[in-house]
Amino acid sequence: MPAPIAAIALRNKAVVYGILFKAAAETTRVIAADPRHLGAEVGMIAVLHTWGQNLFHHPHLHCSVPGVGMSPEGRWITCRRGFFREANGDPYIVRLIATAPWSMSC
Repeated sequence: MPAPIAAIALRNKAVVYGILFKAAAETTRVIAADPRHLGAEVGMIAVLHTWGQNLFHHPHLHCSVPGVGMSPEGRWITCRRGFFREANGDPYIVRLIATAPWSMSC
């Protein structure tokens, strides 16, 4: 999260952290639902960390996503190794992240 938004989060925790959780969940959902990646609906657990190792304010999420999901037909689909890592260069995902509520253009 950019420093200016992290500063806003200090005074507006519920709003900013809510946006952070929603953005992470939506990004995970979009990547997992894409047949090029998994083609299934997945669950996710996210933990909010508000301070970094150096004890500076650094809000971020740690997310854990299972390696299986439910297909639209109702069957379990197991992911192949590294299916989330493959999304890093996907233009759609890059655009989704770039238009997130905290993104800023300089």
